[in-house]
Amino acid sequence: MKKIIVTFLTLACPIFLVLSNQFVASAVSSPSKPLITVKATSTTKISISYKKVKGATSYQIYRANSKSGNYKHIVTTKNTSYTNSKLKSSTKYYYKVRAIKKAGKKTYYSKYSTVKSAKTFIPYAKYAGTYKVGKDIAAGEYMIFGKNIYYEISKEPSNFEAILTNDFVYNQAYVRLSKGQYFKLVDYGTGAYFIPSSKVKHTLSSSVKKPGMYKIGTDLKAGTHKISFGSYYEVINNSSILNLDAIEYNGEINGTEYVKVKNGQFLKITPSY
Repeated sequence: MKKIIVTFLTLACPIFLVLSNQFVASAVSSPSKPLITVKATSTTKISISYKKVKGATSYQIYRANSKSGNYKHIVTTKNTSYTNSKLKSSTKYYYKVRAIKKAGKKTYYSKYSTVKSAKTFIPYAKYAGTYKVGKDIAAGEYMIFGKNIYYEISKEPSNFEAILTNDFVYNQAYVRLSKGQYFKLVDYGTGAYFIPSSKVKHTLSSSVKKPGMYKIGTDLKAGTHKISFGSYYEVINNSSILNLDAIEYNGEINGTEYVKVKNGQFLKITPSY
């Protein structure tokens, strides 16, 4: 009888140790995946931040040039934020992060965070806000970029009756600003910005292919152009558009329209809805 008990205990001890080890292993789990925020801070820097993950001892940050691209490990850090520097301006980067937990000799990894992206600032660009011309920005001609964004030029801020002109922008538009005026740009989440037109790399095209505002002789060649998209067009002699006298002629686009323009004018095409 004693022999049987000893044998049973001898067999039971390894089983207990195995179960015990499994219990310890299961008690240590992988950390939760981080919740990250990515934001551009300059023309060459992007900030990646995330909330502290319970039990995490460090974090690995990965970067790619496209959402489904090849992600490269750029840093392992104990901090909950990191600034990625020496990047290219006007460039979009994609990031994902995973948390690391070390328990004894073992290392546990979280799932990767949701991919987040940010685009480094564009040289000379200004973003949404209200600017006083001559103080915040210089007087002159500017190009606005973005989709379905709003701007206004006024004699004084926060005064509807002081508005000289306002409009919505579809892809791109020109404005001329004078000293003492106030320029307001509203971004509805499409990344609106404006740049002095002298700093923009213009490409002279022989045809117009999408809605927007084009400077003839700079963006679009002078001549007669066939337009087969959009709902309305204007040919303008002055990009400030402060009065109706600046409009040379305009019209609706029903299917197709032929428009003749000359150097120095502006062609504005409003999209269809």
